[in-house]
Amino acid sequence: MKRLAALITAVFVLCAAAFSKGFFDGRVFEYKITAPVDISNNVFAVNDIMKETVVIDLRKIAESIPDDGFAFVMGFKPNIQVNLNIAAVSVGTRVGLDAYGKIGISKGLFDFIGKGFKTGDELDVTLSPTLDLFAYSELNFGLKLSRFQLYVKPGLFTPLLSTSGSKGGVKILNTEDGSIIIKTDAQVDVYSSMNIEKLMDKNFDPTNLNVKSLIFDNLGFDLAMGMSLPLSKRLVVSADARIPIVPATINYRTSMSFSSESEISMSSMENANFEMPSPEFSTTEISGYKLNRPMKVLGYVDFYPLGNFLDLRLGGGLGIYHPFMDTAKAYPQYYLGMTLNLINMLKLSLSTEYTDQVFVHQLGAVVNLRLVEVDAGVSMQSSSFTKSWLITGLGAYVVLCVGF
Repeated sequence: MKRLAALITAVFVLCAAAFSKGFFDGRVFEYKITAPVDISNNVFAVNDIMKETVVIDLRKIAESIPDDGFAFVMGFKPNIQVNLNIAAVSVGTRVGLDAYGKIGISKGLFDFIGKGFKTGDELDVTLSPTLDLFAYSELNFGLKLSRFQLYVKPGLFTPLLSTSGSKGGVKILNTEDGSIIIKTDAQVDVYSSMNIEKLMDKNFDPTNLNVKSLIFDNLGFDLAMGMSLPLSKRLVVSADARIPIVPATINYRTSMSFSSESEISMSSMENANFEMPSPEFSTTEISGYKLNRPMKVLGYVDFYPLGNFLDLRLGGGLGIYHPFMDTAKAYPQYYLGMTLNLINMLKLSLSTEYTDQVFVHQLGAVVNLRLVEVDAGVSMQSSSFTKSWLITGLGAYVVLCVGF
């Protein structure tokens, strides 16, 4: 009987704690390391490859390519944070890298491989490599009064590397005598904070690299801010935004070009004359190229039907890649998720979202022992909504936080 009473008391205490705040709410001082990585495409699923017998149907692959072509996307955003929380005020700093890359191939190439084309037809294939690599540092000033929260994060950033797409591509001609002529004539402008021409010099001495000039001479400035406001005990509205203020400057531009011409005789492969294109780099020149980090605006509604134990979140907004530039691209954003929270000691979350031009369906968990907290998750993702459910891409993140 005593054991039953003790068990009932323990369950009651845990349930009461689940709907209230307590010891695990937050730390006065914390040091946090975050390491997320994402890789995805919009065509090939893991299930298509992880089979005992893999059947490659080129026609089926060609038919599965969307009209805007094949896209391979990758992201890596490691960062380190230090935060100090005293009463209702928080102050902190964060430094990190923000890398985003995308390679696009037009649908025509896959149509040629899978379906072929008639004699005399000419096919144009475009390649679109995109890469942005930023280093950044942010300050965090926050204010928390009851459930009302407000934060401001001014940030300095410097672009280390960026591309602005490509010019030209590959032309494939099917001649009347049964030969295929492949002409490559493509150019990619690579913008960098370092002189690539000097880096490729065999006599380059990395000890002579002026790191201070590399980082501080090209700085840009943007401002992130956000707030949350409770409308009732169960309903909270919030908003987050990052607004570009001053663009950064990349000092150097180097053109990377590919040029070749090959002829393949389908009647006699012995006479094939295929030339693999190799990159040629132009003389590096001063560019003065201006660049901003993506602009983001998102609004949220949080519903707590069971107090802090269950959080249902719905969000929507707008993102702009390369804002205020010729390569600017606007895209909608959404977020839908739920989180189960046991006194902030254990959290389980499930969410779906479209941010950074990628659809992500994520499962995450948090174990918080106050002195140490581990946050980890895995996700399925793709730049195509339908393909994102078929495991055409995977993501993972780990957050380690220590403090008191």
